[in-house]
Amino acid sequence: MKKITTVIIGMGKMGRIRYREMMIHGGFEVLGMCDVNEDAAKEFPEVFFSTDWKEVIDNCKAESVTVCTFNNVIPEITCYALDQGMHVFSEKPPGRTVEDVEMMQRSEKASGKVLKFGFNHRFHYAIMEAKAMIDSGRFGNILWARGTYGKAGGNQFVGNWRSNKDLSGGGILMDQGIHMLDLLRYFLGDFTETK
Repeated sequence: MKKITTVIIGMGKMGRIRYREMMIHGGFEVLGMCDVNEDAAKEFPEVFFSTDWKEVIDNCKAESVTVCTFNNVIPEITCYALDQGMHVFSEKPPGRTVEDVEMMQRSEKASGKVLKFGFNHRFHYAIMEAKAMIDSGRFGNILWARGTYGKAGGNQFVGNWRSNKDLSGGGILMDQGIHMLDLLRYFLGDFTETK
């Protein structure tokens, strides 16, 4: 089986999870990594490493890029990679603003490459089972839905990047609540009314 070559931009929690899963899967060859923390390079001596994401993308010439960064730089990295002819898998959210999303859509369309975001909850077994039950029609049509999301906080919550509007884009809706919105659309289809 030919391995997909990729680089990972952002080696925090999610970058490490993606790397681990790629190694378990076996169908990927990670050529390079980027992180603002230079010490991360010591953990991955087998790959090209830089604190400059453009340098990693330009030097490694991979088929794909895995973006696991703060939300504020996702659109720029994603568009650059697409413009270089690379497929992109990015953590969510797909942009902090409508303009971010539209910019990435334009780059994807122009490149002819694939852009996907990490809406992984759709692949949880309980969610797939719920979707199958809904699709069966056994319980009738869903007429409305309500979702509530929150974050318990914790000792590190205030200092975490997710609490920094400049990095994250703002609040629980952009962080974990976006999964709820994705699942509501998955279960119900496109919304006709929101409040």
